Amino acid sequence: MNDINESLSIVILNYKNYEMTIKCVDKLIENKFKFNIVIVDNNSKNGSFEKLNKEYRNITNIVVLSSNNNKGYAAGNNIGIRYIKENIKSEYVCIMNPDIIIEDKHLFYNLINKIERHNLQGITGLQITNNVFDSTTLGWKLPTFSKIIILNSKFISKLLKPVNYSHYEVESKEDSLAIVDVMPGCFFIMDMNIFETIGYFDENTFLYYEENILSHKAKKIDCKFGVSLNDIYIHDHKEKDESLLNLNNKYKDRKILLNSQGVYVKNHLSVKGLKLFIYYLSVFYNLYIELPLIHIAKLLKSKIKGGV
Repeated sequence: MNDINESLSIVILNYKNYEMTIKCVDKLIENKFKFNIVIVDNNSKNGSFEKLNKEYRNITNIVVLSSNNNKGYAAGNNIGIRYIKENIKSEYVCIMNPDIIIEDKHLFYNLINKIERHNLQGITGLQITNNVFDSTTLGWKLPTFSKIIILNSKFISKLLKPVNYSHYEVESKEDSLAIVDVMPGCFFIMDMNIFETIGYFDENTFLYYEENILSHKAKKIDCKFGVSLNDIYIHDHKEKDESLLNLNNKYKDRKILLNSQGVYVKNHLSVKGLKLFIYYLSVFYNLYIELPLIHIAKLLKSKIKGGV
């Protein structure tokens, strides 16, 4: 392995939350990581770019960029990835959400080591979300068309469990390494040349399904992704989870998810004709029937509990 500080660069996408991004980056600095860090502010309109630029302008291995407009997770991260490809020329790129905290000083070295030892094209670690280990964050199998139809009904998917969100195959017990189809998009490392070959993230999505699309494209060229079961990172996801308690926010969020799901279904699974019509029916049911019904049921349950 070359010097890991030269081999790896990190992309962190900021939107309106420069405090969280500073906390994330400062933890990397505290742990004496010397990687190049590219922070992309996704047109926040709250002074984020200016604050981040001022905070890190004297640190040579940190660059702060600004997008002209917010086109979402995929487009924002692609700005950082392309900057690294053209200017830094790192062998590997790490995609890291600003709500990720790295406590382990050896994590990046361990992950890159496993990539090279097992001929992987990408790797992630064991995620602790809101102080709890959740096996669904390890990785999952790529969803097929039929499984997406089931997924679009919470009631049916609870019975049939169409996507195994903790699906992995042990590659090496000695290395605590497993193989997954899809790595979670909040934190992973990937070979830069592979990223370029498959055309980076699909910018037709705004948020969600980026990992599925990325993995679908990578699978076509026989890429192998791993999850290191003894390398831990922390995902502080409370802020977004709390915002989705509001029905209007939940509706907007679900609409964004289903739009991205549609990109995956139409552009990557190449679904057409009757199957596409069935897909649109499942989207209508999910968004306009099931989502409000579930929300009302939760409100009633909460009121009944409060009245007891």
